[in-house]
Amino acid sequence: MVSEEEVLRYIDSARAEIQDVTVNMLNADDGLRAVKELIRTGGGAGIAHTCAAGYIERAQGACTNMSLTADKLLRWLAACDKRKDGEE
Repeated sequence: MVSEEEVLRYIDSARAEIQDVTVNMLNADDGLRAVKELIRTGGGAGIAHTCAAGYIERAQGACTNMSLTADKLLRWLAACDKRKDGEE
């Protein structure tokens, strides 16, 4: 069984994951804007795909990590709720 302290620490971890996702999404937005400009000006031949893929993959990885963290946290919270219901 997961202790309340573990859940509280994991909530802090989830909050850090949210910050990671936010930073990665903002970086992806900036990067894709730059890639769009490269393509528009004709300077992106051969590198636009590579640049865009890097930004997108980092953002996607951050979102995947957040999703996994959220799933685990929700399971732990549900277990805590069931344990509390059993005590009352």
